[in-house]
Amino acid sequence: MKIKTVSLLLGLSLVATGLTAAPSLQCGKSAERFAFLLDASGSMMEKVVDVKKDAHLTVSDAEKKAKATRMDVVKTFMGKAAQALDAQSMASELVTVAPYAELVPLEKRSADDFIKTFKAIPETLEVFGRPTWLGERAQKRFNQTLAQPEALVLITDGHFESKDEKMNPVKNLEAFYQANPNACLHIVSVAYRDEEKAGVDALAKVKDCAVVAHVDDLLANQDTFDQFVATVYGRECAMDIQGVKFAFDKAVLVDEESATLMAALKVLKAQPAGTRITLRGWTDALGSDAYNKALSLKRAQAVRDFFVAKGLSTQQLHVEGMGKSFKYSNETAEGRWLNRRVEILYGNGQISKDATIR
Repeated sequence: MKIKTVSLLLGLSLVATGLTAAPSLQCGKSAERFAFLLDASGSMMEKVVDVKKDAHLTVSDAEKKAKATRMDVVKTFMGKAAQALDAQSMASELVTVAPYAELVPLEKRSADDFIKTFKAIPETLEVFGRPTWLGERAQKRFNQTLAQPEALVLITDGHFESKDEKMNPVKNLEAFYQANPNACLHIVSVAYRDEEKAGVDALAKVKDCAVVAHVDDLLANQDTFDQFVATVYGRECAMDIQGVKFAFDKAVLVDEESATLMAALKVLKAQPAGTRITLRGWTDALGSDAYNKALSLKRAQAVRDFFVAKGLSTQQLHVEGMGKSFKYSNETAEGRWLNRRVEILYGNGQISKDATIR
């Protein structure tokens, strides 16, 4: 899987690395709008169990029990991806190819509204007799010049059957890139058979900017999913100040935390004047919800006061008490330590410097 990632994690280990200058940042939304291009051909209605058996792949007990089609698995992924879209406030749309249909028109909507629409795709479309690719209306879509940057994700099993060279998916993608040289079409693969994988690979090779990820990996591995979202949609400008120590039942920073916070301060001072900075306090899961909510806010306020004392404007610093964190396991001392953190969000949705190559 090809994924370009940029991550920035500030913790106690940062002190040991000797950060001396603010890093170059690549964050924010990759585009102002987003589109799923969904392969709805007959092969997408095949049961995953049957396809895997045909491809001599291992079938899990859960897959045997679920008897899900490829389209069922795709809907699960799209629901998860739609939730990530909510955080980006991007206009979104859903288009199917083979056959071509504009299921969800381009506009800003909630994740729930988006999910309701694609869940209405029939579950029992014919497996045979509806070949991929592309059709004249889909071809027209792929040849148009986009009015503004758009994050595009094609979801396909790579099973292309059209005998008409004009409808060849590789040729159509090449035409799309000619019309939109700064665009990039990313691919979620639902391919299992060798010939299907070859079809996906052929599309991915048209331009080397494409992120290619298999739907099974995206659903099974949260890190893989997060990296996909960060590359395709854009990433929050964020830092985690992990394990910042406070005295028991207090929200006062101890002296040894100053080096960690000073490293974070260098990054924040390098941002454009007036950049909104949000400080989110978190706690581990010990204690009541109400207590931890209040404590997390006090700790975020303590970090705010530290930054104000070092020259940041009070007006640009916003604090939020998030309460208990479950990002890391609360079953271990290390996990609880990692959950006791202050998260810093900044940039306010700025377009990334590398947005044109996503």
